[in-house]
Amino acid sequence: MSNILTSNPIYVDTPQASPLLTTRIEVMKIRWVSVSAAAADRVLLQHQDGTPAWESCAVGANAIDSDAWEQNNPLVLNGLLIPTLANGAVYIYIHNRKVPA
Repeated sequence: MSNILTSNPIYVDTPQASPLLTTRIEVMKIRWVSVSAAAADRVLLQHQDGTPAWESCAVGANAIDSDAWEQNNPLVLNGLLIPTLANGAVYIYIHNRKVPA
C-alpha cells in the first residue's frame, strides 16, 4: 500500500524526506502499528520545518503505540513530515474529520 493523505485517518506506510503535507492540521490521535517491528525500531513525526512533534520506539515485535489529545486541545502540526518509519503504518486522526485538500 502507499500513503493516503486525503482520508481520515491519514495513512502513512512510507517515510519521506520531504513534507507529506504543508497545511496546518489538528490531530486528535496518532497510532503506529507494526507486526514486524523489532526492538528499537522507530517512527518520528515532525512539523514540515523538521521540528519534532511525536516519536515512538518499539520494545519488541508486534509494536503498537498511540497517543490521543482532547478535542479542545488537539496536537497542532504545521505541515507533516515523517522522515523515519522503520516499518508498519501510522494512522493520524484529524480533528472534526477535516482532511487536507
